[in-house]
Amino acid sequence: MTLTSQSYIESRIGALLGRWEGRWFDISGDGQCAAVSEEPLPERLHAMTLPDRDGAQEHLIVTHGNGMTGATHANLALALAEASPNIQPWLVDTRGHGRSTLSLDPAKLRDFKRYSADLKALCQRLPGRLHFMGHSMGALLAMREATDLCAKTPERVGSLTLLEPTLLSRPLYAAMVVGHYIPSLMRRLNPLIKPAARRRPAWESWAQMFASYENKELFAAFDPDSFAGYLATGIKASQFGVALSCAPALEAANFQWLDLSLWGTIKRRRSIRDVPTFMAYGKLTGSTVAPGRVGEVESLFRNLTVLGVEDADHFLPMTHVELLQRELLRFHQSLPQG
Repeated sequence: MTLTSQSYIESRIGALLGRWEGRWFDISGDGQCAAVSEEPLPERLHAMTLPDRDGAQEHLIVTHGNGMTGATHANLALALAEASPNIQPWLVDTRGHGRSTLSLDPAKLRDFKRYSADLKALCQRLPGRLHFMGHSMGALLAMREATDLCAKTPERVGSLTLLEPTLLSRPLYAAMVVGHYIPSLMRRLNPLIKPAARRRPAWESWAQMFASYENKELFAAFDPDSFAGYLATGIKASQFGVALSCAPALEAANFQWLDLSLWGTIKRRRSIRDVPTFMAYGKLTGSTVAPGRVGEVESLFRNLTVLGVEDADHFLPMTHVELLQRELLRFHQSLPQG
């Protein structure tokens, strides 16, 4: 398998950047968030949105997986936005990812609290009802913010969409919890840490970068617009050419310090359990949703829609876009009107 041609991907990047607009937000020390200019000043959270939706009273907060960017899911968010003109989408670049300029030292990362605080500050600024959609690590962040917000103002949480959230088998979950206290054990347990740390960080040119990705099976399976969204914000200019926006060391650290406590939190905070929730997962090897635990999610959420996809793995949102667009539209059309 090979990727769609470089010229076509570049045309899709141009189309994406022509439709969406980047916004940078100042995340202050007191947890508040203020809109700033469209310039990428230091220590700013970045999100892409549709500029013609300013003033909307409903918002779709999209959070990406480890190493990816918000724009990777622009095609999913756009389908929902076109069907619901009253919703303004926000494709968030998590701290250390995409175009966000917020600093983060991978060596000091021990949990996801900083990520959650950034998202909370953004959500506090947005008026009206919020809908959350996240993939992988982003699904955990979406769940955390929706759960916290629902505990205080449940009327503000319109829906929650979890795309391949991290829901490991019980034995692996228990082992990784122990691994949080013994980092060397975690590095042995989690097969994603070492490959992430060894990922190539930079190339001399855009063409060289694209050529290095050309025969990678992972990206060859991506929907072209998902791949274009990733490249548009996941690759940045550097002193020597182009480089990954998310440093390999940070991607590896995120795999090591996954937030595994969240499912227990949801059991204790019952208000989130009434929120309309959609969960989609792949059934192939590589999915982070253990088949034996899907029933637990069904018992947690009282208003849950589950989609298991036979020929999909963890990258379901980037490989089965048309399927998810249809199912997400059906889910959102069924939501109570705010």
